[in-house]
Amino acid sequence: MPSNKKRIALDGQSQQEVIAAKITRDKQQEHIEHCQHLLSVLEHRPPLWTKPEFKQIRESISFIHANPDKFPPIVGDCLPDVVDDRRDNAKSPVTLTKEFVSRIAGNQCVAHIDAPIFQVVSTRKKFEVSVSKIEKNSIHFTHLRILDGSGDVMVGRLNMNLAHDGSKLRAGEIVQLHLFTPLTYVTSNGGEGDERAPMVVIHTFSKIGYAPLPRIVGNPMTCVKMLEKQKDNELAINSTEEDEEYEKLVDVDCTSQQRYCAKYGLSPVICVCKTDPPDKINLEVVREYCWFATKEVRDMDNRNKRNMLYWWFMTNIYNVGGRGVTKKPPECLIAAIRKAYPEEDGKYTGYKPGKNSGKGGAKQHG
Repeated sequence: MPSNKKRIALDGQSQQEVIAAKITRDKQQEHIEHCQHLLSVLEHRPPLWTKPEFKQIRESISFIHANPDKFPPIVGDCLPDVVDDRRDNAKSPVTLTKEFVSRIAGNQCVAHIDAPIFQVVSTRKKFEVSVSKIEKNSIHFTHLRILDGSGDVMVGRLNMNLAHDGSKLRAGEIVQLHLFTPLTYVTSNGGEGDERAPMVVIHTFSKIGYAPLPRIVGNPMTCVKMLEKQKDNELAINSTEEDEEYEKLVDVDCTSQQRYCAKYGLSPVICVCKTDPPDKINLEVVREYCWFATKEVRDMDNRNKRNMLYWWFMTNIYNVGGRGVTKKPPECLIAAIRKAYPEEDGKYTGYKPGKNSGKGGAKQHG
């Protein structure tokens, strides 16, 4: 029987290393809670903002605001509603972004439009995917009909973590999108290659105003036929030489000519890995909804994190999820998630579907 000093923990660490890691995590959590307390005090007592003891906080926040490229919004963040007193005093209306819907309908790039502004026409919250009996947040999605500055309407589908906030939006409210995925999809009335419509999957947004809706608002725009290249957008990923059971990480260049993420009825205008980078997603938010995520994020290995992200993308973007329902993620997405959370030995098990197209969902990925 080994002594306590030599006893090895299940994860390969000694007891001393486990204790040291726990102390480090506890200290980090203590610092985070202290910062949260200070910010909460400022939020409820704004006059303290000018006090000398808050100088470092003011400077840090100013630096963050001045460098949005380094400190972008993260998927899962609850952004504050923006109220511009100067705009209200001047009584000047908010300008909606023009020609945004038509550009998506024509499969034209919208990457140069940083934070488009739309007006809400209607909202609808619905339950879309099944979940297990494990106690998790129920998975609902809110669909918006949104109007751009050219009078065109399209569907906006909010991430599952935004469903509640999105359902509270009312007709006439004006919203600004910060992170979003523009795409076209096969409408419910058509089949593969039939009528399509423009749409955005919304990852973060904020309310910035209100205005009466135009007297006449049209139906969501449809677009030209755009066939998915299902046979062409599969990438051959070779197995490792040591073991044919595993795959190796390969670079995938997802372009407008070769859109690997154009699958399952959707055709993204921009690669989903660029509009919603896997390494920028808040894993704590993902864990709240993912039915098979039973560990705390800090206790997960990279394989656990990859599986959660596969599930997150397939559910939010492609509406494929729930227990016992899965499909293979696009190759570009697999590569991006593996780069964000790599395996030390460079071996990945790949997609292994089971019954019902892979019972167990994203747990069948590597």
